[in-house]
Amino acid sequence: MPWKVVMPRLDPGMKTGKLIKWLKREGEPVKKGEEIATAEGEKTTFPIESPADGVLAKILVQEGEEVPVLTVLAVVAAPGERISEEEYRREPPSEAVEVRASPAARRLAREYGVDLREVRGTGPGGRITREDVLRYVESAGLKAGLGEEGPRVLKEIELTGKRGTIARRLTESHREIPSVTLVMRADMSKALKLRRRESAEGRKFSITALVVKAVAKALEEHKELNSSVVGDKIVVYEEINVGVAVSIPEGLVVPVVRDANKKDLMQITREIEELASKARSEEGLSPRDVSGGTFTV
Repeated sequence: MPWKVVMPRLDPGMKTGKLIKWLKREGEPVKKGEEIATAEGEKTTFPIESPADGVLAKILVQEGEEVPVLTVLAVVAAPGERISEEEYRREPPSEAVEVRASPAARRLAREYGVDLREVRGTGPGGRITREDVLRYVESAGLKAGLGEEGPRVLKEIELTGKRGTIARRLTESHREIPSVTLVMRADMSKALKLRRRESAEGRKFSITALVVKAVAKALEEHKELNSSVVGDKIVVYEEINVGVAVSIPEGLVVPVVRDANKKDLMQITREIEELASKARSEEGLSPRDVSGGTFTV
């Protein structure tokens, strides 16, 4: 049967991806797991792999095109199998579609990076079940890992009534009204004194690491700040993964310090230095390096 090659969702916030280069031509043989294209998200460049053995039967998205996540990029099929382009080229799902899914289905969808709006539900009233997600994963040729770098969810809070209205209006204002920056002064004298004392004893840490650690401790105390609005829910994350902006010639990238609340200042300093060095190297950051963030400094 034909297998769909889709633009993966590398993290919950990823909306689109750009197809950079096809490494295989239409009609060429491919093997399962073989890199057949290179794509680019907002944060990193990543490979697109073949979901099965066969031939690259149809290319649907050309180099340089930017498309929504889960758009079908190409179709892999058995040699000689006929493919209809119209059968696989679909409009992206509307943002307004209400998704009814079981908790198990939602967990599995996060693991595989599946947009539940793409899945046909067979449960009562069209509710999406875990089995529906598994069928979609099989047909799309997805594998665990596209979504596994996302942070574990602590709880989900329904956005109902007044809270839902506030969330919608804030989202609209963020989209339509120019944002402003608030600048405040903070007394860092004690922090600098601590840094000098630790440095004198051979334990050097950066000011950025200190800020990351302070943010992580604050998020431990105020858990609902460590969250995102996803659809009609506030998703509160269990892990505290702090993104740190790093400047490179192409612009800003945001690698992630995972479990920042569990690391000391020295560990955070080393990790930031390693990620910054990798970001500026020819190798660049991997999808894991830039995914799963729950807060950014």
